[in-house]
Amino acid sequence: MAVDASGVGISTSTNGASTGLDIFWDNGLIYGAVGYVLDPATITLVGKYSDPNINFFELGRPDSANNRMFLLGDPAYQEISIAAFDQTHFTELGVTNVQGVTGSSRGYPNRGIPIEGLERWGTTGLAFSTGAAVYLFQSPFLSAPNPVPSAVSLASSLNPSQPSQNVTLTATVSSSFGIASGMVTFKDFGTSIGSAALNASGVATLSTASLSQGPHSLVASYSGDSAHFGSASQALTQIVKTAQQTTASIQVAPSANPVIATLTAPHQVTLTATVTPGAGSAGGTVTFYDGVRVLGTATLDNNAQAELATTALNVGGNSVTAVYAGDANFSACISAAAGVARSPRPH
Repeated sequence: MAVDASGVGISTSTNGASTGLDIFWDNGLIYGAVGYVLDPATITLVGKYSDPNINFFELGRPDSANNRMFLLGDPAYQEISIAAFDQTHFTELGVTNVQGVTGSSRGYPNRGIPIEGLERWGTTGLAFSTGAAVYLFQSPFLSAPNPVPSAVSLASSLNPSQPSQNVTLTATVSSSFGIASGMVTFKDFGTSIGSAALNASGVATLSTASLSQGPHSLVASYSGDSAHFGSASQALTQIVKTAQQTTASIQVAPSANPVIATLTAPHQVTLTATVTPGAGSAGGTVTFYDGVRVLGTATLDNNAQAELATTALNVGGNSVTAVYAGDANFSACISAAAGVARSPRPH
């Protein structure tokens, strides 16, 4: 890079990605008034905001605090329009005409009054000037978004898998508003096995070859962002087995439902798990869970059943599952959840 006596030099240029007459530095990127976004660290075009009904934008204002980009333009050189975009994903969130105001930014004197600047004010407003007057524009779509609910789905690339095989877990976050951003944590029986950031499509992936032989109950937990509440997926049963193991299944049933105590007897219930096939040959242990909370462990008998008598159920609803660890001949498995209710203790 050549530097002259003033100490100023041009490091590089970005031909073909015009920023317009104004540029803004925000959130590590350069935002141009016409909608282009440049990464100065890599000298690359990150993306462009656009609206099919607006010829081109002339003034812009990024607002990373609310993950917004605001742009002012004119549809077919008529009344000016202001558009709001999701700053991260370039998704248009809303557009409105400013009735009775026609004009253009400096440099286009033959297209009505000159318009200068686009500034944020308050929580729901934008302002621009014509030199002779300042226009204050206010609309709910300019405000910081109220978070909306999100939903997470989780899928496995290979299930069942074998020990040391690579498995890719894919979490997809959806909502009624825009595309979610942020982090997803992948958990196995409540313990984190890794995290990944959502991409521009609201998808996060985690590849792992470290799942041990046996049962795995996987959940993808989304942390949320300024526009979306966090959420978690339904548990995905992932089984890691050898080629020699026969695939097994398991069911769990309570001895009573709801579980009701008397003045003299405790809230005790017997949980029975049955492994199929396996009668007369399956061995090993079954662990009983309420959600991710361990209730206890029992050993399979000759009928491939395991029983656990427990008083550990919580008052109200409980989501009980039975998890068979497997043995040399039969694969691990996880039962469907059984809802078991427990009443309060009488006084």
